[in-house]
Amino acid sequence: MKRSILVASLALINLNAFGEGLEVKEVKRDKPVDFQDEILPVLRNNCLACHNRTRSKGDVIIETPADIRKGNEDGPFVEPGKAIESFLFQSAAHLEEAEMPPSKNKVGAKNFTPEELGLFKLWIDQGAKGELRPPDPVAWQAYARTTPPIYAAAAGPHGRFVAAGRGNRIHLYDLASGKQVANLADPSLAKHGFYGKNDAAQLDVVNALAFSPDGNLLVSGGYRVIKFWRRAKPAKKKQIDVKVAGGVRAVSLDRRWLAVAEENNQTGLWDLSQGKRVRGLEKPHPPVKGLAFSADSQRLVTGSLDGSVRLWNVADGKLVAEAKHEQSARHVASLGENGKWFASAHADKVIRVWGLPAEDGGEVKMLKELKGHSGEITTLASMPNHPKQVVSGAKDNTARIWSAESGAVIRSISVGAPVDDLVVSPDGKRIATAGGTNYARLWDASNGQKVADLQGNPILRRELVREAGELAFSKAEVKYFTDELKKRGDEKKKVVDRKTKAEKDLKAAEAKPIAEKKAASEKARSERDAANKLIEENTKKAEEGLKAFEMSDTARKAAEAKSEEATAKAGGPEGVEKTANQGRDTKKKDLDAKKGARDTIVSSKLNPAKKKVEQTTAATADAERKRKDADDALQAATAEVEKAKQALTAAEKKAVDTEALSKKTQADANKPEPEKQKAKQEAEVTRKLANDAKAAHDNIVNSKLNPSKQKLTAADKVLVASKAGQAAATKALVVVEAELKKAEDAFAASNNTYAEAEKKAAAAKVEADKVRQMRDDATMALAAAKKVYDDAVKARDLANKAKTDGVADAKKKEAALTKAEKEYLDLENPRAQFEREVKRAIQDLAKAEAKEKEYAGFKTEADGVEKRETDENKAAKDVMTEVDKAICRAVAFSPDGLTVATSGDDKQIQLWSAATGKSLDGFEIGEGGADFLAYATENSLLVAKDQATALWDVSQEWELEKVLGGEAASSPVVNRVTALDFSPDGQQLASGGGEPSRSGEILVWNIADGKLKSNLLGIHRDTVLSIDYSLDGKFLATGSADKFARVTEIKTGKMVHSFEGHTHHVTGVSLQANGRVLASVGADKEIKVWNVVTGDRAGSATGYEKEITSIHFVGYGDNALITTADKKVKVVRVPLGNPANVRDLSGVSDVMHAGDVSRDGKTAVAGGEDGVLRVWSVADGKTLHALEPPAQEEGDGLTAK
Repeated sequence: MKRSILVASLALINLNAFGEGLEVKEVKRDKPVDFQDEILPVLRNNCLACHNRTRSKGDVIIETPADIRKGNEDGPFVEPGKAIESFLFQSAAHLEEAEMPPSKNKVGAKNFTPEELGLFKLWIDQGAKGELRPPDPVAWQAYARTTPPIYAAAAGPHGRFVAAGRGNRIHLYDLASGKQVANLADPSLAKHGFYGKNDAAQLDVVNALAFSPDGNLLVSGGYRVIKFWRRAKPAKKKQIDVKVAGGVRAVSLDRRWLAVAEENNQTGLWDLSQGKRVRGLEKPHPPVKGLAFSADSQRLVTGSLDGSVRLWNVADGKLVAEAKHEQSARHVASLGENGKWFASAHADKVIRVWGLPAEDGGEVKMLKELKGHSGEITTLASMPNHPKQVVSGAKDNTARIWSAESGAVIRSISVGAPVDDLVVSPDGKRIATAGGTNYARLWDASNGQKVADLQGNPILRRELVREAGELAFSKAEVKYFTDELKKRGDEKKKVVDRKTKAEKDLKAAEAKPIAEKKAASEKARSERDAANKLIEENTKKAEEGLKAFEMSDTARKAAEAKSEEATAKAGGPEGVEKTANQGRDTKKKDLDAKKGARDTIVSSKLNPAKKKVEQTTAATADAERKRKDADDALQAATAEVEKAKQALTAAEKKAVDTEALSKKTQADANKPEPEKQKAKQEAEVTRKLANDAKAAHDNIVNSKLNPSKQKLTAADKVLVASKAGQAAATKALVVVEAELKKAEDAFAASNNTYAEAEKKAAAAKVEADKVRQMRDDATMALAAAKKVYDDAVKARDLANKAKTDGVADAKKKEAALTKAEKEYLDLENPRAQFEREVKRAIQDLAKAEAKEKEYAGFKTEADGVEKRETDENKAAKDVMTEVDKAICRAVAFSPDGLTVATSGDDKQIQLWSAATGKSLDGFEIGEGGADFLAYATENSLLVAKDQATALWDVSQEWELEKVLGGEAASSPVVNRVTALDFSPDGQQLASGGGEPSRSGEILVWNIADGKLKSNLLGIHRDTVLSIDYSLDGKFLATGSADKFARVTEIKTGKMVHSFEGHTHHVTGVSLQANGRVLASVGADKEIKVWNVVTGDRAGSATGYEKEITSIHFVGYGDNALITTADKKVKVVRVPLGNPANVRDLSGVSDVMHAGDVSRDGKTAVAGGEDGVLRVWSVADGKTLHALEPPAQEEGDGLTAK
């Protein structure tokens, strides 16, 4: 394992500071990181699937801090306190070549988040400390999904009951009625506070369900728990010690009262809830032959041998009314609204209808006589919902519905046998009759049509059918093993024949002259060997000569190569020398040219340019001096002009002022003339002075200022020209100097190049002198090698000739040996072959005999099974024959009208569907059977015959019987129970599960005491998802998330076969009844078929769009039921080859998670994401039921109406 060490000074910051790895977020806190609460969940999600004690990929186990600190043979996985130097952190942050988790892993592991990496780093930096604490109790919460999917489904063995696990509830259905009969609930779950006592079966989702072979036990699997739900057996709950005269009894419609005719002409009223006699009727009366309660159970009608018909008050036993007739009254019924009418059947085969008087004490009147029966009337019953109708049964093989008002027969039913008992269902839709035959009959009261014959003992008949199936299967197995035994016998015979022939052939071969041919062959071999030895000697000499030749040739070639190499090498340095000399001479010429060019520039350009600069510099200095003189003169003239200008300005101002004053004076008439003359004169004087000042100013400007300006302008021009000349000369000098610099640089470079060329030429001469010497030496060595070579060629040729002559002689000897050896082997090889064949035949015969013995054992076992099944089948038929002869004597409807109970002389009570007449159940009541049945409550049946009267509990409710495992840490179940199956004898239960990605758990339990019998360890490395018992109960087939299907012998725990080929979870396995074919399905969308005998794959089927979720073989054949996630349920044929579709089962509209088939192979169930439990007939694919999830649940655990 390659481990890289990061530089310890790297700082972990909230960005990808490590280059190409994952982002690591810095976590700063003082609180220590808790491994169990903060690190382990991250490892569990992304690492432990491949790095645990069960599956340590790369020998890396990181389940605990100790594991992580310990590491493996390559070293510890972490450096405590140094996360960035730790291999495990580098891998998780993708800084190590071995990234964790890998990008294309198969377990769904994801990269650590930046926060997780930061926390992981901090934990390591804190010392990678911590220990695993015991796990905290699971914090359960209520399952809140409104319509949970079905993850588990089970069909009872006879197809009557089916169960669906929806979320954490188990809904149980009776297919006879198509209704839900129970929501199985564990009352102990109420302690968690979010469930009532009848709310849920488990805290976790129901992952597995299985019915026991007898159908009376259902097991469910959840988190670390298996629960047993048992259907209660009918049981006698109360014996009523009552003396009955003539078997006359009646039960009130409110199921409270039992009326019986007693000895001493008494009639007793018994409280059924207490089983006690409460009172008798107020006075004795002639023997009672008929009893009937009114519809409201307040009145009792009696019919007596003296022809009297009396009406009694139940509450106090007092007589209410009485009617008399000369014909004895045998059977009675209460009719009319509020029981004001009643009917009686008399010995004259007439039914009489009586009416109570309007007032107490009045006379009872006979209202009608119902005539028509030709035989004794044996029973009367009122018609629910029709208070003025009465139903009768008679010995004339008819039952009739009468109008008590008109006396007309509404409907006559031809029963086909005398009627001894007749009852009407509470809703008045069904009539049941019994008497004189081995069956009861169920009738549609609305049309008189027969619904069904309620005949015999369907439970025994079902068992007989099962026995017949097992017998047929056992016969098929006998035929299979008979055929296989014959094959083994045929195979043994072939081996015996082969052995006999081989022995005969061996004897014939041994009679031939093998020894003489062998001696001749050995002599020829000696002569050939001598010739070969001579060849070896000559060959050795030839090889030595060849070796000497090759050595001399090699030496010659080496000398030639060296000579050529020396010559070639000499050419190089000599050429280099020549080139160097030429380069040196060329560089000398270039150096001289560069020196001449430099000197020319100095004499013809540099010196004149310098002189010109000197001249222009002197001229510029002179021009600057003259310009200064002109400027000084201009400044003086300008000052003089300014002074004259000031004088002019003052004179002009004064002249203007005096002129203005003179003008003003002249204009003033008040001024004297002299004053005016004076003002005029002053004005003229001042004006003259102003004009003189102006003339002086103008003279200075023209004579001094303007000439000075002209001189200055001319000086400026001369100065500019002088400076321009100076600049041009200076610039020319710079250009010349640059040209000189360039020439000097070129001269210097050329001088350097020349010096280097001189150095190279000198060095080239030294090298050339060396190779010239080597060339001369190589030439001399080549001459010597050629001489040695010529000598070796002669020696080689002589040795080769001797070898060739020897080979020719040896070939002759070899041909003689070949001939002699062929003659010998032509005799010896067949003999040796026959000898080997005899040995092989002896070995194969032992194997064939062992295989024949093995299959003889199989056949003996199959014969024994067939005999046992034959005997059991015959015994079952005999019992059935006797049972079929038993007379059915009593019938009764349950209070809800859904069930009909029948009984008679066969010691059994049978329960039937009142709607269809199909058998529901049956149970034994002991010696004598029954001639009277009546429901005391919905779940209590009154059973009587002669003086025996008892109440039987027939509720048969499903109740929680026991719990295996549970929430305690001591539970042997480590995680969810994902698969369950009963052993065929119903005595054991196998459960599958395990810790995901860590272990596959297979546990075998005793049903009787609930104790763990065995834990089959090491079979799987991941969760077991499917489990199936073999028919003989000796083996378990299992499928697991580890992609394997396996078969294990239960007794030893030894794995018999491991079937590899699925590329994803194996979600279902099923063994054919013969145990020789295993079918498996998986999340890889394939069905695979395995030969359990050989351990080879026998076939497969693909083409499914999504995973196949379950598979179950149907009955004893090779059809199987599969459920898929692509919304399909199919019946497929799975032979020892490639499966083929038989039919798709209709109605599926969502992903299907689970399926099952009843043990009788008739009923299939499946459920999935939509929560609907679908039921089909396997034979024709017809949909029988689509059982929707209940809308709500009531507190009693049953579906709300």
